[in-house]
Amino acid sequence: VRLICAPPGSGKSALLTECLLRAPQRCDVCWLPLAGAAMSASEFCLRLARAMGVAEATEAGLVVALSRWSVPTWLFIDDYCRTPDPALDALLDRLLAISSPALIWWLGTRRRPHCNWPRLLLDDELYECDSPTLALTQEEIAQALKHLPADQARDVAVRIFQRTAGWCAGVRMALMRKCD
Repeated sequence: VRLICAPPGSGKSALLTECLLRAPQRCDVCWLPLAGAAMSASEFCLRLARAMGVAEATEAGLVVALSRWSVPTWLFIDDYCRTPDPALDALLDRLLAISSPALIWWLGTRRRPHCNWPRLLLDDELYECDSPTLALTQEEIAQALKHLPADQARDVAVRIFQRTAGWCAGVRMALMRKCD
């Protein structure tokens, strides 16, 4: 499981897209855009089954299919449910627990779902990328200001970082305001 958990505007979807484009050649890719919408567990099962080409769109059908999954596949879930939903999170946890090692989950979300992350971490099956990791540093912002003299680029980068906390979308908007 690759968990990318950060606020809006931090570049989660862009990062997932970049990762999707770098999937190994012999690896299938499934993209499930959820747009942060609240949904029932059965709706999630239906959408996941459709994205993966699983005939039976019930939890039981997904459990069987995912536990027997044999084709190397990267499954991207973009913008998982934004509001806490214990039933949906419990379903996700059950699916993560039974899924085949051939299936790599990429989960982009604004909130950390309530799953058994410690078990996945102990089994070395979890890579987590959190908010500070995705934020740009002052040095990275200064690199985007190459058109300015070095001292001025550093000063501007400090101000942009203070206003945006390094969030990609905020930095981009700040740069666009001053650039022709």
